[in-house]
Amino acid sequence: MTSCEAVVAQAQVGKASLYARYAGKDALFTAVVRHAVDSSALSMHAPTLPDGTLRDRLATVGKAVLTQAISPIPLALMRLFLTEARRFPDLIAEVDGMARSRVVDIVARAVTSSHQDYGPSDQAVFVAERFLDLTFAPIMLAALTGRDAGMSASAIESMIAFALDTLDQNGLLQEVS
Repeated sequence: MTSCEAVVAQAQVGKASLYARYAGKDALFTAVVRHAVDSSALSMHAPTLPDGTLRDRLATVGKAVLTQAISPIPLALMRLFLTEARRFPDLIAEVDGMARSRVVDIVARAVTSSHQDYGPSDQAVFVAERFLDLTFAPIMLAALTGRDAGMSASAIESMIAFALDTLDQNGLLQEVS
């Protein structure tokens, strides 16, 4: 973790100013994480969905959310969160829950091809969660460990195809309302 002296130097403020606002490194880290979560750095954006089958919509949304998740800023933040998870378990669990909830919502809305205010059905959320279970972890692990081949466009498409085939074999790719 960065020293408070380095933060003071980078921010070009005095130590007194830093400590007047933050009690120490832990409080500063918490503020930085909360700012990252509140800023656009961690926000996922739903793609424009194609007209077509549930499979087409899931392939489109899957590629979009995975590509956004492994972009430089979210990936760097994920590495930071993993590094500090033991010191800040409640904060990191909160951030993880918020991020997963947002991604599940985006995917579940693609399942129903819906962007209503009242949210997707329980079945759509279930399908979205299974889809993410099958796609997100392997791609994120490849990205976090620097395996470029594991996070290439073809690897993402292959993982999405595997997930869609698995969901289809289990009867979960039926149109959901």
